[in-house]
Formats: sequence, C-alpha cells, structure tokens
Amino acid sequence: MLWEDDGEPREALTFAWDELRSRIAGQNQRWRGLLDSESRQAMALARAAMGAYCDRALEDKAQLLSFFESWDDAMEGCASVIESDLNLKPDALPRSDDEH
Repeated sequence: MLWEDDGEPREALTFAWDELRSRIAGQNQRWRGLLDSESRQAMALARAAMGAYCDRALEDKAQLLSFFESWDDAMEGCASVIESDLNLKPDALPRSDDEH
C-alpha cells in the first residue's frame, strides 16, 4: 500500500503524521473538555478536528479540540483515527517525539 507495509507506517506517513501532530494544536490551545482518548466519541471528534484543520477552519478546529482533556488525549485520538482508517497496527504512529 501507499502508506503502510504489513501494518507498519512507511516513512512518508510517519513524516506527515509528525508534521500534523506538531501543527494541529498550537500553544494557545485551551484544553477544557472532559473527553479523554478512551472515550467512544474521541475518534469522531479527532476526525472532525483534523478535517477542520485541512479545511483551514482554524477556529472550528480549536473548538473541537477543546473538548479533549489534554494534548495527549487529542493526539491519541488523531493517531487512532489514522491507524484505523489506514489499517495500521495499534500504536504504529509515534505519540511523541521521544518515540522515534
């Protein structure tokens, strides 16, 4: 496949994910929600936030992400969406810079 080999992300996907992860939530993002990455709604909300980011609807993206408790929860949700949609193994994408 274009993005993966045997359930593992290719280098291009890992690079794209790193760029998205570093840009989707700025330092001014407010985390005031009650939603953690284990919530049933996490993947749907993460998908909507990534879509808003791609559409350049930055205020919508910020409002959607604000439903998460933290940056870690939001990034876990986003990574889970990508892994699920691209048939990657769970936790195939790094969640932090330390995982490279």
